[in-house]
Amino acid sequence: MGLKWRATLRVEFEMLDGKSDSLALAQTFLTREVGLLKQNIEHGREVTATGVKPNSARVQILSQGPAQD
Repeated sequence: MGLKWRATLRVEFEMLDGKSDSLALAQTFLTREVGLLKQNIEHGREVTATGVKPNSARVQILSQGPAQD
């Protein structure tokens, strides 16, 4: 069994004012990028193989929504 690696990420971004569909857009962008991050971890990005076992990467959205700061 290979070495397991774990990273904890926190992502924040601000949507432009005046977008009536900002919440839906934010959720769509975040979901898309989670999928791309998983793919890039496993397959690399045009440079070289990553050495990551296929289908072993898990990228999850643990929570999302408007910031309560």
